[in-house]
Amino acid sequence: MQRSDFFYVLPPHLIAQFPSRLRRGSRLLSVQAGQLQDLQFADFPRLLRKGDLLVFNDT
Repeated sequence: MQRSDFFYVLPPHLIAQFPSRLRRGSRLLSVQAGQLQDLQFADFPRLLRKGDLLVFNDT
């Protein structure tokens, strides 16, 4: 991963200003083996595998 990977144009109108009313419908981008998937947060549990570690940050 390079710092340059994080330099991209992100139009302000594409940035959510408020959370989705129905959180399970929030969008989720999954990257596995270089493959991108545009999912919803409700799909998150099926992405987890035995032995995966979840880290939560509430700052």
